[in-house]
Amino acid sequence: MGFLVDTSIWIAVERGKLAVGDLHAITKQFPVFVSPVNIAELTFGIALMDDVSKQLKAKSLVKRLSKKPLLKITAETGEVCEKASSNPAGIASNQSIKRKSWSTSSCVWFCS
Repeated sequence: MGFLVDTSIWIAVERGKLAVGDLHAITKQFPVFVSPVNIAELTFGIALMDDVSKQLKAKSLVKRLSKKPLLKITAETGEVCEKASSNPAGIASNQSIKRKSWSTSSCVWFCS
């Protein structure tokens, strides 16, 4: 199992509105993944910033997040996540999904 944390959560952590400890209380010892979408959204936001000090702080966040495992987002990811959200108890019994090359349990979203 792992967590793909929504970009808005990373922004809240960077701005000090959410403590890293609060995030860790939910994710516990499970891996936390980053997606290309997280990096793209943060990088786009940085490009729009006028304040250089805020840019530097946000760039530091992107650098830290870049060290986390990257979860590849594909059409299959969307299909599995949809099945997990519509029937979380039944996903483990779906043998065709279970045989895929990536862990279906890593498709857990923590959103604001």
